[in-house]
Amino acid sequence: MFLVPKFLVGSGGEIGERNDVKCVALENKLGIHGSPTAVMVYGEVGGARGLLIGEENQGLNAMFVMMNLARFSLGLQGTGIAERACQAAFSYAATRVQGRHTASGGKAVAIIRHPGVRRALLNLKANTHAARNLTYYSASLIDVLGSSASAAERQEAQRLLSFLTPIVKGWVSEMAVDSTNAALQIFGGAGYIEETGVAQLVRDARITTIYEGTTTIQANDLVHRKVIGDKGAVFALMAKKVMDTALRLQASPAPRLCRAGAQLAVALSQVTAATDWIVKQGEDRIESVLAVAETYLEACGRLFGGWRLLHAASLAQGGTAAFRCSPSLTDELEACSSYFADWQLSQVDGLSSAVMQAGASVTDAGFLFEEAVHRLNPAA
Repeated sequence: MFLVPKFLVGSGGEIGERNDVKCVALENKLGIHGSPTAVMVYGEVGGARGLLIGEENQGLNAMFVMMNLARFSLGLQGTGIAERACQAAFSYAATRVQGRHTASGGKAVAIIRHPGVRRALLNLKANTHAARNLTYYSASLIDVLGSSASAAERQEAQRLLSFLTPIVKGWVSEMAVDSTNAALQIFGGAGYIEETGVAQLVRDARITTIYEGTTTIQANDLVHRKVIGDKGAVFALMAKKVMDTALRLQASPAPRLCRAGAQLAVALSQVTAATDWIVKQGEDRIESVLAVAETYLEACGRLFGGWRLLHAASLAQGGTAAFRCSPSLTDELEACSSYFADWQLSQVDGLSSAVMQAGASVTDAGFLFEEAVHRLNPAA
């Protein structure tokens, strides 16, 4: 890894001649126009000079220190974009009058009165809460690494953070794309007009599933290195934490949280079955595993995102000295938790089943891909 300065610096600290490095173009991107990326050219006239960062042959390791932090930061970016989309959708739905509603005596009402719009809005809010709580939990693990905690506690935090990083990056970024698309849909035709601003959110969110490693790369890392690599040990550690929350929720005096705790336990058993299947396949059938890696990441995202959302709702409902929030936020967290359990966790069964079944279908269809390669490149 090298640092290539624009100007060379003399031994006395004086600014010297211009280095042979140039920015020749700014990229015209789909979104995030406020963050320009550039095409750089090095060594066109005599050779550029760079300064080695760290030790030789350790540049990739150094890069991944930056990369893993960036992947975590994308969880924050995705959450922030989804939150903005959620706020915009709620504001628009509360003021956009269209259609009639029987409860209003047949009078025209704001679209926030329509059940389908309400479900879409609740989905936005619940997903954003889940993503925020999962990302903040990961941030707390980073705090442990820099704290005075014991060596054993720091080691556990590192293992958990390593496991969760591809989920935070992959699942939250995909959630941000879904959320901005859902917000645009609530705006209807107005959302397709630049003046409303929601189209910008759609564009800005789209890159989050791509840079710092696409969702497929995150999923491959999750199943290959984090699950198969340690034979499911870190997942088992996470599973114990999830089950502890599920059991505590099932003893909650709040009926909706009690029911959600039972649903969380069921979802955990389903993802555990998929995890055991992945570990059993191992390296011998890695192609089938990698074919469904993104589906497994999605199942994990819903499970662990739901876990942290339900955990927050439980704390809010308990009203402990360490966690106090307003009654309105307590009610909001409970409503979002109940919905997330009913909607998102209920779909974990299908995702987990697909993990264990669909991989073979992909490998069996290999002839389709080979045929395409030979048709376009007969010499391959």
